Amino acid sequence: MKELENYIIEYIANDTGLDFSSSSSLPKNLQESYSSIIGSISDEARKVKEELTESEEAEIDFPKLFEYQNDMYDLRLPITRDRFNEICQDLYDEIFDRLDDFIQKNDKSHSLKEIILAGGTCYIPHIKEEMARRYGYPVNSELDLSTLVVTG
Repeated sequence: MKELENYIIEYIANDTGLDFSSSSSLPKNLQESYSSIIGSISDEARKVKEELTESEEAEIDFPKLFEYQNDMYDLRLPITRDRFNEICQDLYDEIFDRLDDFIQKNDKSHSLKEIILAGGTCYIPHIKEEMARRYGYPVNSELDLSTLVVTG
């Protein structure tokens, strides 16, 4: 999830002065490991997103992420579900703006009976809650959401 990845990158920049938004802005020793570091950040962001689906709080945890000032840089940062939702608010707005536009353009609101979400974002509690609140239809959570698109 890019929003959380960017949050982590910004946190590291504020903490160290190192800008991981591109490899060219980093010292040579970090340019060589840039892809690996960004991959680790992406993996951790996905893990934290999944943890926050089940829990109200998780921890962004990077022991020994990279060498910094002759030592290894460790990052341990607690994050709440509410803070995660704040970080992702622009994404949520975009999702719901597109849905609103689709429903309005296609005048489908009268024929909806339930909402079925598919894809990784459908696990985010805020998405489920906002869908039900905004559109007034129950969100079907009984289906295996990870295989829904494959099975049709």
